[in-house]
Amino acid sequence: MDVSDIIKDNAFKVSNTVEMLKSEAEDNMATTEELAAGMEETSAATEEVTATSDTILSNVEK
Repeated sequence: MDVSDIIKDNAFKVSNTVEMLKSEAEDNMATTEELAAGMEETSAATEEVTATSDTILSNVEK
């Protein structure tokens, strides 16, 4: 194996590694988006529970 073949082999390995990292980064982005959506839903549900609780408390105090 000469230097040219070693360079080609290393370039191929680097290219494969870059593609793998790109794929994993895309997976991480999708997971982050799903987590953000879940957090928004949780926040909305918390606000609804708080509003309902406030309504119940105000009705009890009457």
